This record gives sequence, structure tokens and C-alpha cells, in this order.
Amino acid sequence: MFRITQTAESGSTVLIIEGELAGPAIEAIGELICKLGKEAGCTGPVIVDLVEVTSIDAGGKALLKELHSRGFTFRAKGCLNRAIVEGITCCESSLSGSQGRQVEQSAQGQDWGKGGAK
Repeated sequence: MFRITQTAESGSTVLIIEGELAGPAIEAIGELICKLGKEAGCTGPVIVDLVEVTSIDAGGKALLKELHSRGFTFRAKGCLNRAIVEGITCCESSLSGSQGRQVEQSAQGQDWGKGGAK
């Protein structure tokens, strides 16, 4: 089960995913995110917020790789989700030569730091 909420934040569109990024719903999640991102992409960057994602399976990882290749950035919290996102953004960026894509991480509470691919 999942929920996606669209908000605006400092000139960016944020797509907040809650629940599982796993199972048979991956295709529907991907289509919805791409549709919302395409609509919002004209006005600024699109951030996929994974802070409330409880699990990510292989299909979810593949979806994140696809979104990253399309220019989406991510916000993640927790050791596992951050490690998954960093693995996707660091490895894929170095292989494809992408630059400027960032990962936002929540270290504690609501203090957001930036890191990721350079």
C-alpha cells in the first residue's frame, strides 16, 4: 500500500511517497510519479521524498534508477533507504557522467543536509 502527495517547497515540486515501494504496485507508482513529475518539471526541480517509505524491493530500486536517469532527485531518511539512494545516485552518476543531481538526507529531525553525486 502506498500514498503519493504532491507539494511545493522553495521552487521545487516534492512528491512524497508513503508506504512500500515494492510489489505489484511498482508499475502504477512509476507511472504516477512520471506523470506528476512531467507536469511539474516545467516549473522547477522535482524531488521524490522517500522519508516515509517503509521498504524498497528490487522493483523499487529499478524504479528509483529510472527516475534518477530522468533527472529526479531524492530525499531519504534512515540507514537503509539512504544507502539505497546513495548507491543509485553515486554509481549511476559516475557511469553516465551525470552532474548536479543531489540526494537530500535527514540526519536528525528536520535538519536537511545535502550530499550525493557530484
